[in-house]
Amino acid sequence: MNNFTSLIFQATLDINCPDLILYTEESGDDILYLTIKQGQLSNIGALWAQLVEVLIDNKIVNSAIEVYQIETGKFWLINFNNHWLCFSEDSYAPPKLPTVPLDKKPLILAIGGCSGSSKTTIGRRISRRLNNQVIMYPAYTTRSPRKGETDGVDYHFIDKCNLQEYQCNPYYSEFIKARNSWYWVNRYQVLNSVIGNLDKIHIFFITQRHEFKIKSKFFPWMDWVWLKSPREQIKNRLKERGDKNIDKSLIHNSKILSIDISDLIALQIDNLDNQFDETVEKIITFIHERRE
Repeated sequence: MNNFTSLIFQATLDINCPDLILYTEESGDDILYLTIKQGQLSNIGALWAQLVEVLIDNKIVNSAIEVYQIETGKFWLINFNNHWLCFSEDSYAPPKLPTVPLDKKPLILAIGGCSGSSKTTIGRRISRRLNNQVIMYPAYTTRSPRKGETDGVDYHFIDKCNLQEYQCNPYYSEFIKARNSWYWVNRYQVLNSVIGNLDKIHIFFITQRHEFKIKSKFFPWMDWVWLKSPREQIKNRLKERGDKNIDKSLIHNSKILSIDISDLIALQIDNLDNQFDETVEKIITFIHERRE
């Protein structure tokens, strides 16, 4: 077993993809062929998303965009550090390896703020102003939709009875519980979208320090913009959107604000009800500066 094979075996130890059983056949120093003995080629996406995290944790790569992947019919190819993994359902002739695109860091922005600070409203206005340049990523949640929220736009709303099904699915991760509801993401979908749209502006909505740390592990250059709003404004906003337990939301906000995030914030904005346009302008100016 050469160093490359050893590295792959070590990197995949923590990967949980129970539907896949792989047979490994070494072939050269820079390419490793893996035949699927159980499962389907389509399940490699979940393995790839987990492999990205393992490679980052082991300091083999620095970000998600360094782990290039492409599905080409009979094969699923993964490249990092000039090494290749080639997955197939049967033993086929080796594919022609594609040219790996040059690394280009997409602009990634996290908009943060307490519950009721109008993060989604600001995000929508930015998206409208920048036309088709913005991709936003609604999380999955077990909470009920609020007035005016749309499934698949604001969140993917999931019945609590189906939570375990998602927790056992290797495509989904970053499960966080807040105010008796669960929130999580489809990591493969997120990583694949960001890497496949390097010229776009990618916006996430992140409230807590540990959430930002998880996401920025994959994209270390991601900026966090924090919206600071007065307590009374937030309280009124919670009432307007039909929050079922305002006191609990305010307590949750206090816990968020008790944790120092000053070392992670790239831009903080005083976001007042009558100044949403000004907030949007400041963020768009910030985006243009980052792109230059």
